[in-house]
Amino acid sequence: MLLPQDRTRGEAIEDDEEEITLVRFFSIFKEPRLLPVYGVIFTNMFLVGILFGFLPVYLHSIGYTAVQSGSLLSVATASYLLVQPIAGHLADRFEIRMTLIAGLLVAALATIMTTFTSSVALVAVVIMAGIGIGTVWTNCDMLVGAGAPAAPWRKHGRSTVVQGIG
Repeated sequence: MLLPQDRTRGEAIEDDEEEITLVRFFSIFKEPRLLPVYGVIFTNMFLVGILFGFLPVYLHSIGYTAVQSGSLLSVATASYLLVQPIAGHLADRFEIRMTLIAGLLVAALATIMTTFTSSVALVAVVIMAGIGIGTVWTNCDMLVGAGAPAAPWRKHGRSTVVQGIG
């Protein structure tokens, strides 16, 4: 209603070569080696939804103010963000799969424990949930990339990443 008109309406996207259909969309599930990765991503996103979606409702129900809830969610977000470089280093040093499994376990256990804790213990549990979720989030891309066959375009992707950083 009050939004500006879309100027590109009716124009084709330049790099779209093929139409996406339901059959094409679901064809990604035909690659059996990626099914566990999809499972990990789905589980992690479920935990993200609980932590960042339902935690504020739970905190309100046990008497937390809006400021207290926001502060606790900020701590969760900070732990989620700050663990990612460390999680990437751990995956490089050890094994990506083991890092993912450890992250999922930490995230799941901490998310379950949020309903049984309060005060300072709740802060620690929420930090652990953020650490687990951040660990999985970072390393899912690495796991998919590690399973991709070597191809000339991968070199271009690395150079694009380096250009994006600098």
